[in-house]
Amino acid sequence: MKTLLINSSFGFGSSANANLASDLSESVAASGQSIEVLCAAVSLCTRPIVGVTVIKMPERFQCKTWSLTKLNFLLFAIAFLLVSGRKYHRIICMDDPQGLPIVLHYLRRLHWITCRIFLWQLDLAFVQRKTFYEKKFGKRLSAVLFSQLLESLNRVDSIVVMGKCMQTLLESLGVDSNLIVVIPPWPSISVSNNVFRTVPSSVFRILYSGHLGEWHDIEAIQQLLLKCRSINCHFTFQAVGQGIAQLRSFSATNDLNNISFQELAPHNSVGRALQESDAHLVSLRSSCLGTSVPSKTYAAMASSRPIIFLGPNACQAAIDIATADAGIVGDSNDLARVVVLLMDWIEDRTIAYRKGQAGYTWFAANRSMRVATLKWVALLNQA
Repeated sequence: MKTLLINSSFGFGSSANANLASDLSESVAASGQSIEVLCAAVSLCTRPIVGVTVIKMPERFQCKTWSLTKLNFLLFAIAFLLVSGRKYHRIICMDDPQGLPIVLHYLRRLHWITCRIFLWQLDLAFVQRKTFYEKKFGKRLSAVLFSQLLESLNRVDSIVVMGKCMQTLLESLGVDSNLIVVIPPWPSISVSNNVFRTVPSSVFRILYSGHLGEWHDIEAIQQLLLKCRSINCHFTFQAVGQGIAQLRSFSATNDLNNISFQELAPHNSVGRALQESDAHLVSLRSSCLGTSVPSKTYAAMASSRPIIFLGPNACQAAIDIATADAGIVGDSNDLARVVVLLMDWIEDRTIAYRKGQAGYTWFAANRSMRVATLKWVALLNQA
């Protein structure tokens, strides 16, 4: 039984999307199954991929901008499937490039491919960006593309999503609930638990690591920074995205001295960087509920650090934090309570320590890479 995984990026060290694809493909190979990967770019900056055949788009199709490269990759993937698609028994299609699910639906409908199709939806960006597409392509064309995408989702064999909130959103759009499987994300980092400073730092250090953009409640983060300016804590943002420029401007305008900015840590040292903090900040905009599950939640749990989550209570990450008793959950209307609880952590570091340990214990049993990839292998074995 041969499996093909399709995603524009692959390998360790480039993005969370690529890291997850690499972890899964290695786990499938380790289970004794044959797997190949079709991608546009490969990053092997930390280590090679074991047991997986990688088919990379030729360099001549690479463009100066990543968006054009992904468009070329979509065309390359179509050509590849027309020539070689029938030799695969299963295809795992990740959500990048967008539009590929529609292609797979029509290729199978025309019998160019006969395999089972698994969609791995790391996010539901097409829902969040529907208004953007309407402005770019017009309402009529956008409506046609949206309906075609929903039809293609209902014609696959399984749709793997990151959380119950994503399942609920898909069901509200008319996607068959019997097709949806929830397998939460896992952190593709190397960390060791129980690493907690025996002598706490004089300032309680809070880390935000990863992407900060349209999915995240930047306004709530800004208000939290203001409310915490007079207490003994410091926020470090090791992040990229449009939100960083907003935070820099906000910090300068309000003369904040409780915030600093750093470059993203290299993939092979992310675990160490995560453990240099006392707590982690995670955020999701309320309007994005169901479109994404912040995977940095589980990186914090894996590094035994308590979490401050700013976002809706119904998000899978918020539910998991509450279930594990691994931190504080609140939204923009609840920041006063969040600050009070944070002050308790600062005054008594053992509270933060216990919540970090509780998060790790729950994570190891429910959200580790091994737990998630075993679910994936079991799902593929049913095909």
